[in-house]
Amino acid sequence: HGKAFGLTAQARFLQFAAFTFDICITEIITTLLYGGCVCIPSESSRRSNLAKAVDDMRVNWAYLTPTVARLLDPDSVPSLKTLILGGEEVSSADCKRWSDKVNIINAYGPAECTVLCTAYFGIQGFKSGLIGKSIASVCWVVDPENHDRLAPLGSIGELLIEGPILARGYLNDPQKTKAAFIDDPTWLLQGGGGHPGRRGRMYKSGDLAYYAPDGNLMYAARKDGQVKLRGLRVELGEVEHHLRECIPEAQQSAVEVIMPAGEKENATLAAFLQLDDGGRPHQSGRQDGRLST
Repeated sequence: HGKAFGLTAQARFLQFAAFTFDICITEIITTLLYGGCVCIPSESSRRSNLAKAVDDMRVNWAYLTPTVARLLDPDSVPSLKTLILGGEEVSSADCKRWSDKVNIINAYGPAECTVLCTAYFGIQGFKSGLIGKSIASVCWVVDPENHDRLAPLGSIGELLIEGPILARGYLNDPQKTKAAFIDDPTWLLQGGGGHPGRRGRMYKSGDLAYYAPDGNLMYAARKDGQVKLRGLRVELGEVEHHLRECIPEAQQSAVEVIMPAGEKENATLAAFLQLDDGGRPHQSGRQDGRLST
């Protein structure tokens, strides 16, 4: 991805991501491989004065989630030349806000496919959901209910990712690994369209996507109850499970990401509960304590 991005020895890359987030590999390892400089802000600057840190260190490359990028005024970081947005959905408004100041790259890639597998460069023709074309990988769209069947071109299906960027699996979880990483789907073994059959290992992303007429991939939705909120994966089903554990008197519960006033920038996780006695909570003090943990 360094070659695709155009990284050079002149790169001064902001090291913002936590070490538990695979984006830090781009910020640190890729930058060093190309002879660039890794710019590491202090923890206090990272939390409360990121713009000044970027300006003081003359950072010209940064990889941020849209949520973090919205906290920066483009005019306050004049040294920044390339901004990679990823980790959560990128809106047209996010791109337009920065387009006069920097080169915009919209990057997509699950943590299981380090660091990323597709990208879209610039804002011309950009719209929400556009994740671009493959980088260091091959992306396939298959029937969401049967990965042994390719989805017709242009139709929505589950996105499968193939290539050297795939993880070996989930640590100490062979069952989850077997479900998410598959070998040799039928259509790959058979070949077609002038291409001979071959073997291959792929990651089932759980993301629903489709190929647009221009060859770019469009993200449509999740196949399951997973959502992205401020760059973090959230399993809605797991949140609902813990709510039921904490509040057993709730007859029904539902968790959703809501957008007050329709603004994606203010997306919030909300829980809706139906209590068993017409809406009066029991032992609110105990519930407050359990929910806080």
